[in-house]
Amino acid sequence: MIAIPIQKTKEILTISAVLDRAKWFAFIKDNKIEIEDKQTYTPFALKEWFFKKGVKTIVLRKITNLQYQILREESSMKFVYAGYSRIKMDDAIHKYKNGQLTTIDNNNYNSIIHRF
Repeated sequence: MIAIPIQKTKEILTISAVLDRAKWFAFIKDNKIEIEDKQTYTPFALKEWFFKKGVKTIVLRKITNLQYQILREESSMKFVYAGYSRIKMDDAIHKYKNGQLTTIDNNNYNSIIHRF
């Protein structure tokens, strides 16, 4: 399952600027998209929520260092960078499916994600 932190602007869904500031998450499995309110605010609780939902990939724009460290402890969790500027959720999904987004790991984290 893929999780994408989103924000809503009128009827347009875009990727939230920062993971912890998202009010909603899009969960994608088998080409079905479900939008849910964010149920938690701490990195540990967010990790547990993702684990219960079966999230394996998070598509994001920014993530704090603490969130990255906590969420990456889940060895099966994959982080994918959607880009710095505003991006529509549908565009990010399309780019993800076509392999056009960069996977974030410990080797490239600092050069991709801007620390807070």
